[in-house]
Amino acid sequence: LHRPTKQLGLAVRVTVMEGDQVVASGTGRPDQQFTLTVPGVERWSPDNPRCYDVHVALVPSSEPYSPDEQR
Repeated sequence: LHRPTKQLGLAVRVTVMEGDQVVASGTGRPDQQFTLTVPGVERWSPDNPRCYDVHVALVPSSEPYSPDEQR
């Protein structure tokens, strides 16, 4: 089997929504952990039942990388 040393891969895009409004978004590599900060987030409680929708998608990455590469 032929495996290219570098390939265009996929990126993970995370979008946090409150209703129709995007409150945070970020993109990272699918093989690495990343942190997404949501400014002004309100915790859910019975008195304040605030919920956020989180959308996660795999999207084409413009950054070539090797799947075996460690950063």
